[in-house]
Amino acid sequence: MTVRRAIIVCLACASASITGCGADESGPRKYPVRGTVEVNGAPASKVVVTFNNANPAAPGNSAHPVARADDQGRFELSTDADKDGAVEGSYSVTFFWPSDEGTFPKDRLDGMFSKPEASKIKVDVKSEENALEPFRLTIPAKRLKPASTDGPR
Repeated sequence: MTVRRAIIVCLACASASITGCGADESGPRKYPVRGTVEVNGAPASKVVVTFNNANPAAPGNSAHPVARADDQGRFELSTDADKDGAVEGSYSVTFFWPSDEGTFPKDRLDGMFSKPEASKIKVDVKSEENALEPFRLTIPAKRLKPASTDGPR
């Protein structure tokens, strides 16, 4: 193989890999999903919100779109790319509120909202922009775990 042909082959391979790095537009269409989370009346900063697709045949990431709330408890779901939304369908919603940024944080919600099959919170994502009513979670004070002040482990 000549040097020129090798360069052309390398450039073609690099071009193909770069175009494959974007969001997957060939999969099911996604719709924006935004909302807020409160725990005992206060914004739940950094709570992880997971939508669990009720369709057991949901492919890949569309089975579990996820978001992490900002300091005001606001979130936007992501499936294949940052804040790209979720596919249309029915979901049970679960929450995990990490106690810290470490490798193995504890759930500040003591697992009360972590099981999709037990979740009483259901959402239908429609084929439009979805601005959800706030999720207002209530947990007994004695079960609410404190945030770690030690920093990451």
